[in-house]
Amino acid sequence: MPRWLRILVSLFGMAVIGALLCGAVGFGAALFVNNVNRDWRSLGAPPQPAIAVISGDEFEVYVTAANGDVYVCDVRSEGDCWQPWAGEVPPPDRSQECAPSVRATPPGGGHVDYAYSACFGEFAVDAAYRLRADGGVEVWTHTLSGWLYFLYVIFPLVGIVIGGLVGLIIGLVVGIVGGRRSPPNSTQPPVN
Repeated sequence: MPRWLRILVSLFGMAVIGALLCGAVGFGAALFVNNVNRDWRSLGAPPQPAIAVISGDEFEVYVTAANGDVYVCDVRSEGDCWQPWAGEVPPPDRSQECAPSVRATPPGGGHVDYAYSACFGEFAVDAAYRLRADGGVEVWTHTLSGWLYFLYVIFPLVGIVIGGLVGLIIGLVVGIVGGRRSPPNSTQPPVN
């Protein structure tokens, strides 16, 4: 193989391998940044154990007890958040619901008793609620703003550029150094 072709193949091959590997690492980093600290959180139990989640969004949840009482909880609060609700339970606004391909999935699998999602141009929000056996409620929320979507482009792109450049340098070194031939052995047989 001619030397120039060996150098070209090394440059191209290493650049592609480096770009793919670093791009995958960049995508993995974006996934990690997007999904860090996204565990289920307990809201405790209302005064009467909840038997069903009847409405909710990313800010509040409405549950009903066995005796028909309705309770509401502001999920952003800490501690005892349950208050009796005497009015009509507002239905969630489903006009901005996200497509299934955009929705985030709660960690750990298992059942979800009530889910809510909304997409608003620059950000998306998901909330999921599940009942515990003791009548308590757990919440999982996930907000993804526009700049976090951007991570799925920037991290892999930076990885591809860096990997491609490093691959080009390694390919150049391998192509040039690997192309040099050692001088033939010119040792003469010993003279008697």
